[in-house]
Amino acid sequence: MNNQQELVANLMFNSELIRDHRSHLHPVRLDESDLIILRELYSDARMPNNILAARANLAPSTCLNRVENIT
Repeated sequence: MNNQQELVANLMFNSELIRDHRSHLHPVRLDESDLIILRELYSDARMPNNILAARANLAPSTCLNRVENIT
């Protein structure tokens, strides 16, 4: 197998992994707090979690969990 054939084979393998990865995703339901989090992070993506939590009226641990679930 030459280099070009190896490259094509690797690309095909990787595209199958990406396609398979997407099949494991689950839909995310967003409530008002999630929308506030998204809006605030859109305006300042480097906002500390404690400030973000206060603006969304959530506990910092809850806010962090929601950010991780959204992304």
